[in-house]
Amino acid sequence: MSYTPPYQQPYLPPGYPMLPPKGQREYSIFGAMIRAPFFNGKLYRDVARNWSGINFWYLFLLELITWGLLLIKFQIAFTAYVHNDFPKRVANFPSITLSNGQFSSPVPQPYIITDSRSGKPVFVLDTTGKINSLDDTEAVLLLTDHKAFIRQQSGMIRTIDLSKSKRNFTVDKSTLIGWAEKARQWAAVVALLLALILSMICRLLLALIYGLINLMLASMLNVKLPFDAAMRLAVVAFTPVILLNTILDLLGIDIQLWILIAFLIDIVYLTMAVRANAVPTPPPQGFPVTMPGYTPQQPGA
Repeated sequence: MSYTPPYQQPYLPPGYPMLPPKGQREYSIFGAMIRAPFFNGKLYRDVARNWSGINFWYLFLLELITWGLLLIKFQIAFTAYVHNDFPKRVANFPSITLSNGQFSSPVPQPYIITDSRSGKPVFVLDTTGKINSLDDTEAVLLLTDHKAFIRQQSGMIRTIDLSKSKRNFTVDKSTLIGWAEKARQWAAVVALLLALILSMICRLLLALIYGLINLMLASMLNVKLPFDAAMRLAVVAFTPVILLNTILDLLGIDIQLWILIAFLIDIVYLTMAVRANAVPTPPPQGFPVTMPGYTPQQPGA
């Protein structure tokens, strides 16, 4: 009776990870956002093995949603300021005309507007020559006969010479309120665009760094991980920190050393994401000999 050995899989040396072939994607972008904070290993396996690219659109939608929530809060607060507080702050603002490069106003000068809270001068108008620079006052803005002086947050003073200006216009409190109303209408849109551009640049650079960290973790944990999969895992892995940071901002909670805490949370999720893609190493296959009349038992039989 001739002996026929059973079918043998190709031998793989010990320590070589066997990654399954790419299959059908199981989780959508929004489904992944919901599951990412809950240490869902099945999700991270799906992201590494069945998704493609570097998760650009996942990151874009995540940033759009979180920044959108923050800017809704900003818009509500800014609208309340424009409608309630701002008119009170500019109630005493005089009518000022710029004509042929010269400022003029019908109010007695020097005309000083002070902060109602601190009592310090905020705005000074003096075309008489008594106050010629911000060194003579604590104000933030000074208008002389043909110059504007602006005190910046850094302490530097910016000077704008309008003596050669050909523009003619008049500004009063009604003009300022109108400008504030237009700013209110467009502030959230402009802020969202700027926030998306800047945050996407920063997050993509961070994903690149975290992708390299993932490759190091994969090498330590003996996981075969292409670089694009490493970046995909990185993007999904720092989803919990982005969501948590948004919640803290919405609640107005400030945590000391938050950057360090966020980094440690990211590392925990990165490690979990890579470990979720570890595949047990198959033992070396031999050529077992079967005896006539012997039927091998299946596991669990």
